Amino acid sequence: MSTIHTFQINMPQLQNRERTIRIYLPPDYATSSKRYPVLYMQDGQNVFDASTSAYGTSWHVHETMNQRFARQEDEGWIVVGIDCGHGLTRYNEYSPWSSSVLREMKSDIEQDAGGEGALYAEFVATTLKSHIDGHYRTRPEREHTLIAGSSMGGMISMYTGLTYSHVYSGIGAFSTAVWFQTEAYYAFLEQQPHYKHMKIYTDIGTEETSNAELAAFPQIYVSGAEGQYARLKKAGYGEDQLAFVIEEGAPHNETAWAQRFPGALAWLLS
Repeated sequence: MSTIHTFQINMPQLQNRERTIRIYLPPDYATSSKRYPVLYMQDGQNVFDASTSAYGTSWHVHETMNQRFARQEDEGWIVVGIDCGHGLTRYNEYSPWSSSVLREMKSDIEQDAGGEGALYAEFVATTLKSHIDGHYRTRPEREHTLIAGSSMGGMISMYTGLTYSHVYSGIGAFSTAVWFQTEAYYAFLEQQPHYKHMKIYTDIGTEETSNAELAAFPQIYVSGAEGQYARLKKAGYGEDQLAFVIEEGAPHNETAWAQRFPGALAWLLS
């Protein structure tokens, strides 16, 4: 039977903030001495349990992992869900670059957001990973370590995975919020070398929006995802390393990501 553990951890890179971590352990963890590969996921409150999700539904990642284990598609994975910060803290931590776009979109926001992403990435790749490897039976090598997230979580997963390419061998960037800081994000992708032993999954739905009052938002999401894909291809990633899925009619929510997650994981592990 699979288990989900929850604990709090200090974030020394970010003025000692505390964050809730949710850990899925595979069905045979308690009865074996095996070591397991690890997937790190952003917005951990939305990963497993609909009751803790910000929007009332989850990715059902534990169910996907249990099904893969039951079908003997793999020997089991540990999944680490990292809860996001509240309010603007999420945007601050999930973007390495500051942006005025939220202030321009929403009249109740009076300050720029973003800019703490490099510190957050360091926390995940060093402090958190060291804790997980020290307290659980992991396979700590990069070839057994993946990172994934959606929207702003997709942006910070891409940034973290590429910045710490010696730590991660695969990235899942679902519905990346390229619009938050397009110029800086594209510049970052263009500056990255081609990592020969990295697999990157990206996707987008054609009906995604983060502001229903802006009719153009779905196309902004699609254009951003296409630009992300184009820059990764230009960097040298081929079909064996880079996946890009466009899902017709899919919205910007956990239900859509839950539906695409099993296929994305299967591709990353293929």
